[in-house]
Amino acid sequence: MKKAQATFIISDHCKLPLGNNTEENWKKMIAGESGIRHFNDSSILPEAFQAARWDNYPEYETRAESTALEKLIIESIEEATASLDIDLSDPSVIFVGATTKGNIDLLEHCPESLKGRERPGKMAEFIAEYFKNPNKPWLISNACISGVLALQTAHQLLQNKQYEHAVVFGGDLVSHFTLSGFYALKAISDEACRPFDKNRKGISLGEGAATIVLSRKIESDILMAASATSNDANHISGPSRTGDGLSIAIKKTLQKTGSEEKVDFISSHGTATLYNDEMEALALQSCQLNEVPMHSIKGYAGHTLGAAGLVESCILLESMRQNKAPGTKGFENSGVSVPINISSKAFEGKINTALKTASGFGGCNAAALFIKS
Repeated sequence: MKKAQATFIISDHCKLPLGNNTEENWKKMIAGESGIRHFNDSSILPEAFQAARWDNYPEYETRAESTALEKLIIESIEEATASLDIDLSDPSVIFVGATTKGNIDLLEHCPESLKGRERPGKMAEFIAEYFKNPNKPWLISNACISGVLALQTAHQLLQNKQYEHAVVFGGDLVSHFTLSGFYALKAISDEACRPFDKNRKGISLGEGAATIVLSRKIESDILMAASATSNDANHISGPSRTGDGLSIAIKKTLQKTGSEEKVDFISSHGTATLYNDEMEALALQSCQLNEVPMHSIKGYAGHTLGAAGLVESCILLESMRQNKAPGTKGFENSGVSVPINISSKAFEGKINTALKTASGFGGCNAAALFIKS
């Protein structure tokens, strides 16, 4: 790989109902703990549902004029950047956000002080302004690949030498809009989701916030080597039946490194829906990666939508540092048509090169490759 093409991962943080930072979440996942629980909340959905959701959102003394989602994201950014020697108000820093719905609840009731922030772009501007950053932030809202696509966007901005550092943040909450939408599609499981298992019943939604900081000036032990995206244009809410779209994104990502990188571990999208799991298995087989150890962490964190790519990348980065990755909670017997290397048990072994994949509504797919330097 050409090191000059890479950017450095200099910090990461994810906050979930399961744990307050990347390491705590990783440890609980390794121990088999899940944040998915049973809820009876008619303000969200008339029926009972399973989700990884806070009972009450964390309280903060400051940020009174912020929504719950904004407060979570701001805390994640503060935690991720606390130990870095970077001035977030410097023009050399760019903020890149990811969300699917942002502050969508403001569409039903919006106090005057929050007016405009129902639009995700305005939410991103508020967050960048909170940190006194002078640049107009990027906001990526492209279904469930938003997090990985935000990483790719930041990676490209740094490669083009437009900035020296990028703060990539993301977040989504479980709302009436998102939960009722997936419920209408009959995609919600009545138990904690079981990715790739033959008895899976669908997805469990989750909520959380995450931040990954990239730099082309400050070196670290893990690089973001490459990333690519594709669209299979199959259906508005269904993935390609052949896996061709995700396969293209993976192959382009590996080709960008300029050499045949051996992938040691894969963090899959793994939603626990019939079509997604099958599509991913076929895509990995097409790339001759179906024998590589892989997992899905949605049995612990639920599907955090626009934040998923960042949350799952944080856990993958910690797995690389520890050479140990959580297993796939809920998986017992394969429910896809081709062999894949997946287990409910934690993986232990050298993880020097790791692949993150994501797929979403509208036929979008993305992949990112991380390598130890």
